[in-house]
Parts: sequence; C-alpha cells; structure tokens
Amino acid sequence: MKKIIGLLFLCLFVLIGLLGIYIVDDGEEAVVLQFGKHHDTIVESGMKWHVPFIQTVWTENTQEVKRMEYGFRTTSEGDSSNISEYVEVDREALMITGDENLVSLETVIQFRIFNVEQFFFNVHNQYDTIAHAGAAAIRRVVASNDFDGVVTENRGGVEAEIHEHLQAILDSYEIGIQVTTVQLQDVNPPVEVQDSFHKVVGAREEMNAVINQAESYANQIIPQARGNAAEMIAKAEGHKAARVAEASGDTALFNELLQAYRLGEDVTKTRMYYEMMEEVLPHVEKYIIENNDGSTLQFLPLSNSKNAVDQ
Repeated sequence: MKKIIGLLFLCLFVLIGLLGIYIVDDGEEAVVLQFGKHHDTIVESGMKWHVPFIQTVWTENTQEVKRMEYGFRTTSEGDSSNISEYVEVDREALMITGDENLVSLETVIQFRIFNVEQFFFNVHNQYDTIAHAGAAAIRRVVASNDFDGVVTENRGGVEAEIHEHLQAILDSYEIGIQVTTVQLQDVNPPVEVQDSFHKVVGAREEMNAVINQAESYANQIIPQARGNAAEMIAKAEGHKAARVAEASGDTALFNELLQAYRLGEDVTKTRMYYEMMEEVLPHVEKYIIENNDGSTLQFLPLSNSKNAVDQ
C-alpha cells in the first residue's frame, strides 16, 4: 500500500514538473505572475519552469513587427505566385476632412512591444486599445487637413502626423508600444464622386505639365537673354574704352599744340589760320598779301607756290 501511495506521489510530482515547463522562443519575453501579481520577467529564450496552479506565464514576441489595418482586412497573404486578397470595410475607411469633404482612407499601422510589463499590466485588452487609439489618431489628423492634402499633396505629412499623434496617445497610456511605421495604402474620394475627382486630378496634372513646359522655356530663354545682355555690355565697355583712348589722344595732341603755340604764338596762329583756310576753301585760288611802308603791294600766290613745290 505504501508503495502504491509513493508511486502516486511520484507520478503527481512528475506531472506537476511537466506542467510547469514552458518555452520562451527567440524574440519573446515572458512575464511570470504569482497569485495574479507580477513575480518575474524572463527575457532569455529557452526552456523554463514555473510552479503550476500558483504561477502563470504570459509571453509576447517583442521583436516581431505587428500590423493593424484600418478600412480593409487582408484575407489572404500573397506570395511569389499569388497576390494578396483583402476586403474593404467601408464605414471604417470613410471619414471627413478639414474642409468638410468625405474621403475613403485605408491605412496600415505597424508597431512592436518594447516593454512587456507595461503591455500586460497597464492596459486591459491591449490590441483593442491600440486599434481604437489608431482610429482616433487617423480621424483627428484627417480632420485637421484639407481634401487635397490628404489625397495627393501632403500624404507624407499626414502619415507623419498620424505617427506622432498615435505615439503620443500610446505613451500616455504607458502601454509599452513603439509605432514603427504608418502607411496610407489607398486614399480615394467616395465612389459617388470618383469620376469628378479623377477629372480634377487630370486637370491638375495638365496644369503641372504646362507649368513645367513654361519653366523649361524660361530656363532656355533666360540664359540666352543674359548672354545677349553680357555681349551688349562688353561692346559698350569696348566702345567706352575706345572713346576714352581717342579723347586722351586728342587731349595729348592739343597739349602739344598748346606748347608749340606758346613757343611762337604769332607764327603758330598764322600757320593755323592758313591751314584752316585751306581746309575751308580747298578749290579757291588764294593769295597772301602783306602791306608795308612802300608803295609796292607784295603778295604771294599760294597756288603757284604750291605747284612749284610739287614740281
């Protein structure tokens, strides 16, 4: 009888030992609770043991990047031969922008757990809390931006705002979550106005094409105009330098004449007078007449003298 009781105790001990074994996989952390209170945190992977019925173990992967979807749900993950399949959730995707337009917004938020103690003990229904916080952040940011900014012009800015606002909410909860990325997957107006929206987008693209064409033309014509202006300036500078040099030469010549004039004012004056008359009356026969005290009138025919000199 004693052997049977001892065997039963041995089996019970072995069973308790087996029930207390648990495994912490790579990337996981475990929290051990004793009588419902935090007892220990296990961060090393491997086979571990706890006291069954007295202690409880919760595990979570802290290295895995988790994903939440808003406005759609993935029903089949794609691979190299198949594409992903998903279904839309209309009510969840539909929201209003800051300029009071409706928009259908599908968003993916990725996050990871960096503190398992905060994750397990500070908030109940952790994943529901994250989902509600994400929805609140998305709707608040969309409501603070206009339609064009959300749909086309400021998608990157909207993603950054959602990321910042959601992280602030989760930090206030002290839930131990780090938001890694926020991606706007598909942003469209409601189905009822999609045709009009596509026309507006087409018109905007046409406008941008015309602007780019005008800027390209400006980039061609402006350098050409600047080159022409530089050429004109260079010519003007050259003309200026030539005129200055010419004026300087004239000034030097005048100074030389002035010096010669001062050496013999009467002779120079007479010579300059004769030269000027020759220039003014080139084809007229000219005589030089000089009055003296006698009765004889003396004159010098310049033309004959000139011919004689030439001969």
